[in-house]
Amino acid sequence: MGDISPPNTFGPILLGTFLSLILFGVTTMQVFRYGVSFLRTDKLWMICLISVLYVLDTAHSAFTMMTSYDLFVLHLGDLNFFLESSWAFQMIAWVSAFTGLIVQFFYAWRVRVMLNSIAIAGLVCLCSLASFAGAIVMGVIAARNQPGFWIFPVYETGLILWLAGSAVTDVLISTLLIWHLRHHKPGIKRTDDVIDKIVRLLWQTFAVTSLCAIIDVILYLTLVDDGAYYIVFHYLLPKLYVISLLSSINTRKALSQSISSIHTSAPSLAFDHSRISRNADTIQPPVRLSVVAHESFGHVRVGSDGSDNTMVVCESPIVKKSDYVTV
Repeated sequence: MGDISPPNTFGPILLGTFLSLILFGVTTMQVFRYGVSFLRTDKLWMICLISVLYVLDTAHSAFTMMTSYDLFVLHLGDLNFFLESSWAFQMIAWVSAFTGLIVQFFYAWRVRVMLNSIAIAGLVCLCSLASFAGAIVMGVIAARNQPGFWIFPVYETGLILWLAGSAVTDVLISTLLIWHLRHHKPGIKRTDDVIDKIVRLLWQTFAVTSLCAIIDVILYLTLVDDGAYYIVFHYLLPKLYVISLLSSINTRKALSQSISSIHTSAPSLAFDHSRISRNADTIQPPVRLSVVAHESFGHVRVGSDGSDNTMVVCESPIVKKSDYVTV
């Protein structure tokens, strides 16, 4: 069963509770920021999405506090309760997995819009569903067998499938989006700078969530007999998902300001005819950027016709690099 001394068991549970509540405060601040900036302008489905995620995050915080209260107040020193776990602790896994499923499906929709591929978006959804299924299986087995807070051999397969599937899905989403953005730059500095901001945000978003899931499963596989250290990251994962999505959505305002600055300095984006090579056959009009869809931050499609699902749109064809010397 391993070492069940308080520093190795109660310590990680208490630390995970503290850190998750701190992140819940960050989530609340992000939701307030969203309400101030976008509540009157966003579509109903986006408002509902944010509301559902915040309710789930609140429930997750409540279950973590209930677990700590059961352990450290109601059943302090009761080893039998520790070995049997509690329903609140089991609910944490389900709420966490459902939160991750919603966030990953949202980014799968972004993949569908940007890459214009239902098949690729479907692959992302399948990976996310596999991860969610692992969490459901783990929760069902836990409810039937009532294992302790870390004595998890009975649902090891479900736990690994959940966390590993979550990490794989995050890596897949980030790879697809970043690859698409980096390979569709128009070649104009200010436009490329806006795209680079989105790329950096994507890296930060998915690096944190995938790394948390990977560390969680590694700690479980390697140190579960020495303590419940993995529970710290177990508690943090759903919080990071919600914060990352809210951060992405709230950054639309800053991105809009960046695009507006491009409009105000439009002459600097115009091509200098004196720099065009003499053998150029045609010269296309300069590129203009505009914010088209407030609810889909981060969608960049170069050469788009300005559909409602595109955030940064190139409204005219780009002059090929072979047609000019410098821009």
